[in-house]
Amino acid sequence: MNTLSNAINFFAVVVSIIGSIITIYVFMDKKRRKVMKDLFGKVIKDWTSNKKIKITAYVILVLLLFANIIFMIPSISNAPGKFGAPTGIIPTRPTARPLPTARPSPTARLLPTARPSPTARPSPTAQLLPTVQPSPTVQPEQVYYNQIVSEPSNWFDKMAHQDNNNFSEGDGCTFANRMYVGTAAQQNGVGCFAKNISVSGDFLFQVKTTILTGTSGGLIFGATSTNANSNEYIVSLDISLYYSFYHDGPINCNNVPSDIKHQSCLSPFGQPGLNETNEIAILVQGHTASLFINGNFVDKIYINLPNVAYIGFFSSYSNTGNEVAFSDAELWNL
Repeated sequence: MNTLSNAINFFAVVVSIIGSIITIYVFMDKKRRKVMKDLFGKVIKDWTSNKKIKITAYVILVLLLFANIIFMIPSISNAPGKFGAPTGIIPTRPTARPLPTARPSPTARLLPTARPSPTARPSPTAQLLPTVQPSPTVQPEQVYYNQIVSEPSNWFDKMAHQDNNNFSEGDGCTFANRMYVGTAAQQNGVGCFAKNISVSGDFLFQVKTTILTGTSGGLIFGATSTNANSNEYIVSLDISLYYSFYHDGPINCNNVPSDIKHQSCLSPFGQPGLNETNEIAILVQGHTASLFINGNFVDKIYINLPNVAYIGFFSSYSNTGNEVAFSDAELWNL
């Protein structure tokens, strides 16, 4: 349909142009015709000189004029504009192109809420660091003790029963519940000895003590004999962890705080109370005796021991009774 319509429109335009030229030529004056004759030659001359041809030309011109009018109408009607579509021709609608598939709009992302920048805090005032305190110096007595106990002892007895060491029995000394027990019935307390054990020179002597009843108990060293009133040295530890030295009377302790009235000092080491076991040790070096409680150096006193001395175990007197159990006795000869 489009091809036929275009052909008709083209033919109409050609006819209109020819008809217009001829019409103009017929109605123009002689002067202008002469110009046209010179241009179009003999054909036009024959048409205009012959009467029949002239009449025929007029008829043709009229027909062409009508044809021109007829063919111009569809041409004008077919022209785009306010006249619309050409008459008698059903305009074809262009094939509908499929609409592009709607793409889902991207999900709107919420922009993070702008957080206010933190308020600048003033720099803290520089503080002086505390002065580093030097580590406490290890006492030479502690160093020596650690060295001694790292080696096997010369004598060890669990003290669970009587044996060749010939422990004192009677007068408050006995074996009970696989321990050696001293029970004080007199105000001066009671001393129990290992009669076959004597020492000379430097030594370390230690034993585990457990106060069952009463207040205190400890060690005997430097005794001139295994009898009562043997001029011995005594170190005693009570249930409140106060320790005391005795030799023909109280000996001032050197540790602080010191209870002058009772000549006793508080130990920073040990387990207080009844039925608590604490290990008491005496290290003799010449005229010095150093006290250790549970392996820790506590205090020292000055002494004067005989050339040969005996060791033993002490239970002090108490109105409520005083019973102290001893076990695991050890001796190092130095």
